[in-house]
Amino acid sequence: MAQKPNSNTSLEKTIRDAIQKMVARGESVTNEKVRDLIGDGSYRNIRPLVETVKAEIEAEEHSARTAPEMPEDFHDAAFAMWSTAWDLADSTNAAERRSHSAEIGRLAAERDDWISISEKLEDERDEETKRAVDAEADLEGAKTTIRDRELELAELHGRLAERLGQESASKATKNRRKPAAREAKPDPAENSVQLDMFPELCGQPDDPEAIAAE
Repeated sequence: MAQKPNSNTSLEKTIRDAIQKMVARGESVTNEKVRDLIGDGSYRNIRPLVETVKAEIEAEEHSARTAPEMPEDFHDAAFAMWSTAWDLADSTNAAERRSHSAEIGRLAAERDDWISISEKLEDERDEETKRAVDAEADLEGAKTTIRDRELELAELHGRLAERLGQESASKATKNRRKPAAREAKPDPAENSVQLDMFPELCGQPDDPEAIAAE
């Protein structure tokens, strides 16, 4: 299989060589055969070059069929005879060429239609490939964002658990301190009894009956 050409110049030379080989073997020249022979390439690039080379070959063949110029001495009569002989020889193929001209035109039109379809499919393929690449890039970006959010969420959960643990420890400490505070607080009833035993300390007057007995 031939290597892919690197430029339009090398592609034209590769196509020209391929067409010359096909003509030498007596094969019909088509875009598909040329592409298969060179091994690669887009129909969009191959088609105009194939048409150019075929036109040059047809011009050379037409020039070759033109009667050559006769010597000057025999120019008038001999050239007329020579042209007549040439036309008679060429007329054997003229009817066949005319019969095939309509078929060639129809096939050329079909070829152009298929080439247009092929070019359209190539464009659609390239567009879908680009969309797939863009979608894959977007997916990778979304995955990265999700991973970042998961890490942030895990960090927040850790902070929340730490905060809840601190609050729980603080509440437990406060609950342990409350009974001790209640035990240290004096009982008002007990203080009242003690004060009754020492009324002078509270500024209360002595019992009047006791004072009268004295």
